[in-house]
Amino acid sequence: MNKTIDIVLPCYNPEEQEWHVDIKRNIVALQELFPELIFFVTLVNDGSVRGISENQIEYLKSQVAGFQYVNYVENQGKGYALREGIKLATHDFVVYTDVDFPFELVCMQAMINKLLAGKDIVLGERQFSYSNQLRRYRKVLSSGSHIFNAFLLNLPFTDTQGGLKGFNQRGRTVFLKTIINRYLFDTEFIMRACKQNDLIISTVPLTLREGVILSQMGLKVIKKEFGNIMRLLKIRFFE
Repeated sequence: MNKTIDIVLPCYNPEEQEWHVDIKRNIVALQELFPELIFFVTLVNDGSVRGISENQIEYLKSQVAGFQYVNYVENQGKGYALREGIKLATHDFVVYTDVDFPFELVCMQAMINKLLAGKDIVLGERQFSYSNQLRRYRKVLSSGSHIFNAFLLNLPFTDTQGGLKGFNQRGRTVFLKTIINRYLFDTEFIMRACKQNDLIISTVPLTLREGVILSQMGLKVIKKEFGNIMRLLKIRFFE
């Protein structure tokens, strides 16, 4: 019997006009790489006010088998959006990434191969070339995040924000326990997973596709994350 895999894509005000065509192209490419797998796609519209049209959704419904669309009015954050999509992801494996598929397809290929080999959770780790494309303050934030993850959260995986992750149903159970809605939901997921000694966690290197432009993080978002830092410390020491 063929294995099944859900690709979950959170989406908020997409910049690319042909993002829906890119989704189909990437799913077709994945099906060619893994003819033994059956792919399902869940797109979560996290309260977008532009960039998503009815025609684009209808295109995906007609062109991508097993396509599901989740839509709500108010923007809630990527963590919230992913939980809404992953609630519907009931197949053997789940992989999530951004709607523009920012990483080379070989990264997802390596991730799926590890899931098929029996890993419970596979994390994407960003390479040096990724950090070179960040603005200075984002580099400082990234370095601070690595230090925080290593020394205060005691995580063996310090790069928690790589935008490509995969897991089986055991990993899905952990992900659905997360409560953070925005930037630090990834860190919470990995921390909760690492607290379970029976999960097999692995990594794959991430490389950006040529031409991908990284979004910038506003100061308002950064300020909001201070409360989530305290949540992470509470989970680390008291749960």
